[in-house]
Amino acid sequence: MSGGRGKKVAIVALARKLLVALWKYVTNGVVLEGAVMARA
Repeated sequence: MSGGRGKKVAIVALARKLLVALWKYVTNGVVLEGAVMARA
């Protein structure tokens, strides 16, 4: 039952990375490389 743990860790790591990018954008107006979203 440890097969899903790595996937969960990867999802949390990705979510945290996105959260940090969003926080930096909101506070500094800086868009991190690789965190640029396509405008709808």
